[in-house]
Amino acid sequence: MPLLLRCLSCCLLLLAAPAPVSAGDNTAIAADPQWLALLHMRRGIDGVYRSEVDAGDFFLSGRRDDPATELQHTMAALEARDVGPYSAWCRFPARAMYLAEKTGVQPPEGLQCPDLDYWRGRFHTDEIVLVYPEPYFKNVASVFGHTFLRLDAADKAAHPLLLSKAISYYADVGSAGNTVTYIAKGLAGHFAGVIEVAPYFQKLRRYSDGEDRDIREYRLGFSAEQIRLFVDHVWEVRGHSFNYFFLDENCSYRLISMLDVITPSHAVREHFGWHAMPVDTVKALRDEGLVAQSTYIPSARKRFYEQLALLDAGQRQQLEALVDEQLQQDDVDDLQVLALSAEYSGIRMQVEPGRRLAHNLQVRKLVQQQYQSGQVLPAVQSRLQASDPINSGHDMSRLQLGWQRDDGKDFTLFGIRAAHHDLHDPQAAYQLGVQLDVLDLQLRVAEDSDSGDASIERLRWFGLQSYAPRDGFFREPSWGFAVARQREMVGEDRELLNVAEGYRGVSYACGAIVCHGEVLGGVLTGGALDLGWAARAGVRAGLLYQQDNWSWSADMARQYYLAGEDDMLDSASVEGGYRLARNLSLHGSYTLEKNRAQERDRFALSLRLFF
Repeated sequence: MPLLLRCLSCCLLLLAAPAPVSAGDNTAIAADPQWLALLHMRRGIDGVYRSEVDAGDFFLSGRRDDPATELQHTMAALEARDVGPYSAWCRFPARAMYLAEKTGVQPPEGLQCPDLDYWRGRFHTDEIVLVYPEPYFKNVASVFGHTFLRLDAADKAAHPLLLSKAISYYADVGSAGNTVTYIAKGLAGHFAGVIEVAPYFQKLRRYSDGEDRDIREYRLGFSAEQIRLFVDHVWEVRGHSFNYFFLDENCSYRLISMLDVITPSHAVREHFGWHAMPVDTVKALRDEGLVAQSTYIPSARKRFYEQLALLDAGQRQQLEALVDEQLQQDDVDDLQVLALSAEYSGIRMQVEPGRRLAHNLQVRKLVQQQYQSGQVLPAVQSRLQASDPINSGHDMSRLQLGWQRDDGKDFTLFGIRAAHHDLHDPQAAYQLGVQLDVLDLQLRVAEDSDSGDASIERLRWFGLQSYAPRDGFFREPSWGFAVARQREMVGEDRELLNVAEGYRGVSYACGAIVCHGEVLGGVLTGGALDLGWAARAGVRAGLLYQQDNWSWSADMARQYYLAGEDDMLDSASVEGGYRLARNLSLHGSYTLEKNRAQERDRFALSLRLFF
């Protein structure tokens, strides 16, 4: 009887336990979102699944468009009982972990994976944090921001945060050539994508100190098993496994696609089609409930100004004298002034490497002076706060509907912009004094037209403008450029021309208003010009005021045609925006233009919807 009871118990347990899936019965597994994520496969418009991995050795079947065949070859390789370091168990540990759970296949006895074991040993990971440095406008590859992952240990004393491993994905540009070539190659995917593992302090120094970028950290809610699977999957795809595309398969999208391996039910990468902006990928993780906590780290320059505001007039005077080298460090006894001077020197050193030796000597002297005085300055904790872009900032794309009156004629305006932000969009969570437009199209339809034909008012392919107010510590120029097809005054008419122009100048903080002036220059092409092309140059001055809810600007400019036309152009404009909701704003503008043949004005009023 006891033996019979044991047999019955074993039978019941076998019936209750899920039966392993055999290698031949692979239909369900091949269609499983997690298996497809492990292969980085997405369904194309033709219904066929294709992998985004470009390296041929990633596929044991040699096929990047057949998940079922790849599953069969992977199972066969796992069941081959190979115990060497190049076995499927060592090369594809995340696949192996997944299939072991699904099919019951087990690793062979005596399996040796020394390289994989070393890889796993590099990570002491209990948490995954997504790090988002804000856009950086001095590098074309960083104008939309960046994201990378930081893998943290729970015991911060044994494994300090600054030494945590950061996993990032970037384009190996090599010798990309000039900026135009660089952008063209990036849009066409001619750069190899590289997965890099580096200490977090290197990233922090580069983005916060060297590039003056605010940083947001988003802790993601994953289990220990999910984190281990993620580390193993990074091992599988490390190296040049992907091609890098600026708009879609970029740094942010690739990290999202790797995270999909451990969150297959969320399918976060399915949020993205033809483009993936870094901040949008963070919003997608938030919408899927994967963001557990957010932390703000202000840039080094903002922390410097925060501490500068704590100095009295005498201390600030001493600091300015140190910065201008009118005083030597040995002539100053105030440790607070000396510490802030060293902080300033460290920021400058990031963009001027030649200052490194002088900065190191300055820090050494500061330590000596603290030791000699018996005083040690406490670490300064920043109290700065800023709006979180995933909760407060408007979305990237924009629709526009409005009315325009041009030289006494009425038009209906329609507009769409792919990305990103201009000076009169809602300002919350965006940088002051910065404008970036990508694929901004405005159409207009004459209200007295029977046919209702639409014509282009403007198609700005790419436009960037940055006003950086100067002071006694930082003296960066204001600058910008734009490439567009837009209406320009030629004689008595406004004709569609191709325009490439640039600006460079200075700006200052006049209280809450930015006062700026710059030199303009550009080249125009089009059939309405006498020679089919023209070049012009001139000057512009203006005012800019911005806050979260509303903004306004006023500009005056004069430009002379240097070649191709015998003309000049004077212009004056006023522009403003008012925030109605996070993703809705009101925009208005008035422009007066005059050349030797005509004076005309136009007024526009429109609603802007962001999505």
